[in-house]
Amino acid sequence: MKRRLCGALLVVVAGLVLTGIPAMGQDATGDFTGKVTLRSGEVLEGSIKLAEFGVVLGAGVGSLRQEYGSLALQVGEGQVTIPAQDIWVVDATWTDQGTDADPKWVLDKLDVLRKDGSKVSGQPTWRLHCTTASVELPSKQTKRVIAFPIVQKDFTPDSLIKRIVIGDEPPAEPATPPAEPATPPAEPATPPAEPATPPAEPATPPAEPATPPAEPATPPAEP
Repeated sequence: MKRRLCGALLVVVAGLVLTGIPAMGQDATGDFTGKVTLRSGEVLEGSIKLAEFGVVLGAGVGSLRQEYGSLALQVGEGQVTIPAQDIWVVDATWTDQGTDADPKWVLDKLDVLRKDGSKVSGQPTWRLHCTTASVELPSKQTKRVIAFPIVQKDFTPDSLIKRIVIGDEPPAEPATPPAEPATPPAEPATPPAEPATPPAEPATPPAEPATPPAEPATPPAEP
């Protein structure tokens, strides 16, 4: 019974995506371009129609969502809802909590970078973890990739959304900050030595003759 309900849900959601009719709200106006990267490494670049991690409000973004959608995250003891127009980058962390025979892919965490540079990390507030990517490429062809782990017969984790970038890619951050010298340049332990005493001066001034030059006792004889 459970599998039948899940199968019906997949059919309904897939039908909504394939026909281009939004599940909630109406097509937003304006441009909503960017990139959607799958776990396989495939990049869908163009006008993002849908990039969702579930089938409820607050689980995804795209121009087929009213006001481009939003993401609702559990952060600590509270909940944070981030409007799509404030979002720059979304990075998804997926984990397989099942076994090889019975895999169970779960959206473990979402890291959101806002356009103002602030970051939010949290867990999804919804329970059904799946992804739908629908992007209109520059060629005007629309590429759709649906990944429903629990009911899709040809499901592969490579089709799950790994990253969403709205607008231009943010500048890459250096892996490590520039290395700083462990210690500042060594300074001499002591300043340059100065002579202990000033240059020696002669103990006495140059000797002067004890008496002035002798003068003749008598003036020269006159003729």
